[in-house]
Amino acid sequence: MDRVTNGPSIKSEDGDASQKLSILLTSCKNTLKDIGYLSKIENPESLRKIINRLPFAMRRKWRDVADNISEKKDREITIDITNFVAKAARAASHPIFGSLNGDQKESQRGNEPNRSRYKPGSSFAVGGKQNTAAPHQKSTIKCPACDSNHWLSQCTQFKGMSLVERFKLVRRKGLCHNCLTRGHLARNCPKKSFCKVQGCKELHSMFLHEKSNNEN
Repeated sequence: MDRVTNGPSIKSEDGDASQKLSILLTSCKNTLKDIGYLSKIENPESLRKIINRLPFAMRRKWRDVADNISEKKDREITIDITNFVAKAARAASHPIFGSLNGDQKESQRGNEPNRSRYKPGSSFAVGGKQNTAAPHQKSTIKCPACDSNHWLSQCTQFKGMSLVERFKLVRRKGLCHNCLTRGHLARNCPKKSFCKVQGCKELHSMFLHEKSNNEN
């Protein structure tokens, strides 16, 4: 509870910090629920402390969410903040569009006359770096395993690891066990299961599938 409510403030666009808070918040909520003390976190004071740790833009979005819950849904605000932080962390950690660096200057130019804000070939931020490549070129993607420009599911080095080594890498990098990207847990993954093993109904990547005794 202390780590969740009294931790350091999260800086704007810090996707990693948002993700860590999301995981910690979910873990804390589940633990308190299991022992019957969910009220320790589902109270206005605790929720306010958690919200105050978030960047200003996220706090402003939460204010609208909270108003919608109170006025339109006509109920008390509980631990709705868990899903809110998870979604915000997932968006901030998007491998291609997560970073919004440079948008402040862009928005300041937005009111200038006869100036198009978005032109073909204009630069855009990817992972905190400016990409000035032509529109037809692919955006830079960094593989968590080898730092090459491809998705983890396409990485030869990752595929060559043992199942245990793959699990260790995914957990160390804080990746979703299903889509192998950062920002959310497998149970919150918006994608369908990436496991292609026949008969498997688990929400995980086929590279994290543990063979059962019935499989060859």
